[in-house]
Amino acid sequence: MTERRLATVRTYDDLIAALRSRVDELQITREGLDFISGLQSGYSAKLLSKNPIRCLGRVSFGAVLQSLGLAIVLVEDAEAFAQMRHRLVRRVREPQPQAKVEAKA
Repeated sequence: MTERRLATVRTYDDLIAALRSRVDELQITREGLDFISGLQSGYSAKLLSKNPIRCLGRVSFGAVLQSLGLAIVLVEDAEAFAQMRHRLVRRVREPQPQAKVEAKA
């Protein structure tokens, strides 16, 4: 199966616009999205309006993506990184490995 690039997202507003576009492409209502995603009635309209009054959270983020048949894949933006590279401050020491916690029986 081939993947189709639907949007390039660099900001939260870009993400919301891309989600709104996907809902329109699928020709579903905001209420329909609420139903299939398990969100309360009217919630996706608050998330996806031109002036959102709610933000995607831990629960709604995954529910909306799954309901719209979407996944987020992060790729390096070489041009943006080149512009920011000189501002990065490197770590002085290596991060410490996480201690393993053994389960008690």
